Amino acid sequence: MEESKSYEPLQAPYEDESKTYIKSFLISCSSEIRSFFLKYGFVVVSDVLTTEECLQSIVEVYQDLKDNSFGKFDPTLENYDKVDQFVKRFGLVGGGHAVILPQSVHNRQNENIYKAYKFATGNDFFLSAFERYGFMVPTKKAPEIETIKNWLHIDYNPLTGKTSTFGYLPSELHNKLNHKNPLVWQNAYFQGIVALDDCPMEVGGFHCVPGFHVFCEEWKNQNENHCLNSARGHDPTTVQIPKDDEVRKFIQKMPIRKGSILIWDGRMAHGNFPNSSDKPRLLQYIKYNAVGQNISSNVCSLMTSSEEELEVLKKIGITELGKKLFGLEKWFPEQVIKENNVGDN
Repeated sequence: MEESKSYEPLQAPYEDESKTYIKSFLISCSSEIRSFFLKYGFVVVSDVLTTEECLQSIVEVYQDLKDNSFGKFDPTLENYDKVDQFVKRFGLVGGGHAVILPQSVHNRQNENIYKAYKFATGNDFFLSAFERYGFMVPTKKAPEIETIKNWLHIDYNPLTGKTSTFGYLPSELHNKLNHKNPLVWQNAYFQGIVALDDCPMEVGGFHCVPGFHVFCEEWKNQNENHCLNSARGHDPTTVQIPKDDEVRKFIQKMPIRKGSILIWDGRMAHGNFPNSSDKPRLLQYIKYNAVGQNISSNVCSLMTSSEEELEVLKKIGITELGKKLFGLEKWFPEQVIKENNVGDN
């Protein structure tokens, strides 16, 4: 009988000895971006958004917060106790709605963000999710609503192949997947956060277990019953890492600079850690799913598919790249899609 393997600890490098920010790369460093991503399961690409794009996004974060808190939250009063319950617990704005505000849409079709995903993942063709903004409350002024601690999960069930469909529509294939009919990992599902302001360590934020993406299949073999229970639970697309799991010892915090994107492999164990500062943590979630030859996509875009929402998108202005990222146009001719079993079905 083959002996089960242990996770081999990895520590990702910081910019310098102060550990203020995790190491990042310029968009021009395509080979370095790819190598880092393959090794650690995540990578940070700097300066994908301009200062103006970040500022306009922040305006939308507060608009979104007010809408989701039913007008009770007022940033000028800093009455953080009035924010939506989902913000208080996870730092995520809104429990289940997609954001279709102008700058959020422009950011999803941003050429730099597309290139960052392309270089990191080795793919050229993607579908973008219509996801949410993130807002982590500063606990110096509201210690009673500190976000959940030690949150560690995978937005992918390695037993079935189902992935988180928040911000997407689940495809026909996705709905058929189960532990008896799994989808083997196809280098297709990726997630990302864009920092709209500087997110140093004290502001809280993203943490993960570097290199877990390589260990994920072995972890599944060691935790098959846990994955099966998750697959049968209320959310079959997410697996929570047990509180006593050894990999928790190797969680690393990932502080990033304004305008940067942190992209991670869908198999990564990750989560948030609380904000202990006196300023909020502000970001946008931008998630891409690869499509291409020999990749069967188990999600569909557009999540926002009503006529009313499509009219909003048209008024915002969709680029040629955006049309493909949002599933409004095909990346491939129909004949190629049929021959290679690719696309959004």
